[in-house]
Parts: sequence; C-alpha cells; structure tokens
Amino acid sequence: MSLSRPGGQPDPLLTKSFDWSVADGADKPRDDTDYITRVIADATARLGVDHEKIVLAGNLRGGSMVRDVVCASPGQAQAFASYFGVFRDPMAETCAGGTHLFHSHGVEDKTVSIAGRKLEWQGEPFEQGDIPKWLGIWWQSLSCIEAAEPVNDAIALRMTRWRD
Repeated sequence: MSLSRPGGQPDPLLTKSFDWSVADGADKPRDDTDYITRVIADATARLGVDHEKIVLAGNLRGGSMVRDVVCASPGQAQAFASYFGVFRDPMAETCAGGTHLFHSHGVEDKTVSIAGRKLEWQGEPFEQGDIPKWLGIWWQSLSCIEAAEPVNDAIALRMTRWRD
C-alpha cells in the first residue's frame, strides 16, 4: 500500500495557507488537475503503484479537486471519493467518461448547502452549485444505466445509489 498526499498551492487570500485551483473561476498560478495527473504518473513510474488500484479522494476543496479530475480525466484512478466537495457554478455540461465514484455530503450542511446558494466571498459574489444537479450530470456522464435506488440502513442515513 502507498499513500500520496499532494498539497494545494499557497493562497494569500485565504486564512489557511493552501488551496486547490478548482473550477470555480478563481485565478491560481498552477493547474491542479494537471498537477494531480503528474503526481499519479510519478507514483506509477517511480514507485510502481498499480494504476488499477489507485483511489483519488479529497475533503472539502480537495473534494472539489476530485470532482474536477473525475470530470476531466476519469481514467486517472480506479475510483474517486469526494467528501463535502464544494460545487461552484457554472457547472460542467458533461464529464469525460465512466468511473467508480463515491460522493458524501450532509443534507443539513450549513457551510456548503446541498441545494446550492448565492454567497459573497471577500467582496465578490459567487454561487455554490446544486449538488443533486451535479450528481445528475455525473449520473449521465458516468454511464449509470439503472435508476437510483434509495438505500435503507439502521442508522437513518439518507443515501441514494446508482449502479452501472
């Protein structure tokens, strides 16, 4: 097993010191979708990591980075996991192809609303995207051919599963 933890790039506008150049309209010096692709290529070439066993995962803005990579280059990993990823408008119309994807998001999340909302950040307006709408784009682009099915469980989670 191998774990690679690539870091975001310095961002002087944020209170935290690093951020990802996700598809949100913000201008960043590095193309992080390309950066992640190069990190994966390095891990497979230098460390012998089996490309078929790579899982790309991210949390919050890292979850947004996962969303960007899965839409642009779904062949970069065997599976993708996005936890509470920020979905900014404008949304992509389609994604590049099929993959295995897990997305988790709280329906009561007050920071990143699952239904999206208009906000202001450092004096600039922006809109968080509608996550169910994003999931619909993934559903179509990632070749999920069966209808969504609710999943019942013992701990009262609301979950929907699409299968290809």
